Amino acid sequence: MSATTYLIRDNGFAAMQIKEVERYRCEDYISLMNENASAPRRSVSEEDLMSEGHASTSAAPAYVAPMNAYWRESICIWAFDIADRCDLSREVVSVCMSYLDRFLSVAQQNRTISLDKPTLQLISATSMYLAAKLYEPRSKRLSITSFVRVSQGLFTNEDMEEMERKMLSGLSWYMHPPTALTYIRQILVVVSSKFNQQQRSGSMEGALAFFELARFLTELSVCDYYFVTIRPSTVALASIMIAAQEVPVSNGAFGALVVLTAREVLDYQAGDLARALTRLRTGYFHTIGRDPGNCTSDSKHQQHGASSNNEHNSCSPHSTTSSRHVSDSEDDMAVM
Repeated sequence: MSATTYLIRDNGFAAMQIKEVERYRCEDYISLMNENASAPRRSVSEEDLMSEGHASTSAAPAYVAPMNAYWRESICIWAFDIADRCDLSREVVSVCMSYLDRFLSVAQQNRTISLDKPTLQLISATSMYLAAKLYEPRSKRLSITSFVRVSQGLFTNEDMEEMERKMLSGLSWYMHPPTALTYIRQILVVVSSKFNQQQRSGSMEGALAFFELARFLTELSVCDYYFVTIRPSTVALASIMIAAQEVPVSNGAFGALVVLTAREVLDYQAGDLARALTRLRTGYFHTIGRDPGNCTSDSKHQQHGASSNNEHNSCSPHSTTSSRHVSDSEDDMAVM
């Protein structure tokens, strides 16, 4: 193991990857919902029916799962819109979706909540509220009242407060998930420290474009349910590899070093990495209007930075009116 590896692991990479598996892992809960939906459910037990003198013990109507990949994407788009309008860090949305995904995963496994569309909207709002509450400075935190107003009467302050308690308990108070962007940011810091001042000055503009594209790719993954079961560190590595191919920095030396460092310090499964690369490339090329079958870079596509990407990305909307308050989105949750 190289000195760079030791340095990065000393910065907490190994600990974050352990947390990914032991504390912040998420299961394919939509598949579990579909399994539950295909089985008949009883509103009360057979014993209760018999004891109350009911003549019939027929099953209640089948449970219909309110969540699917499309609904989840809509929630993510809504969360990015709230973040942009309220001038929050876009990484807060990654945290928000981690809360939502893990809570729904636990709830489905344990059958702890009856999930319908209004409850899903309540969970979504509470997830965003909690993420902003824990990750933003006090001056930027969003109030429960703001979300209640956006909901247009779907739920009350008391409903959100109760759901907050349920989510904290359901998530076992594990509220600081490692995000793909966290890995990318720390790897870039370490790699940049290996360049001398002249090299850093010469590659700064390209390094910024590299980071912005890698960040953009992580945002694509946040909106895509496909990545729910893939570790954020693997998403980070895939994003770095694509950015290195798409953004030339110092004749490729910077990007190559970032990829080499990331491969060296991150534990990953080759199959998961291959799946993440394929999915991210397809999503990115689709976003910029490029044939996914063409994996070669040219100057036209190399010039795509995060700002231009956001204009094309339906999963990661970029608002030009960040000064708008969350109350300006009163119709958003109704159509979410």
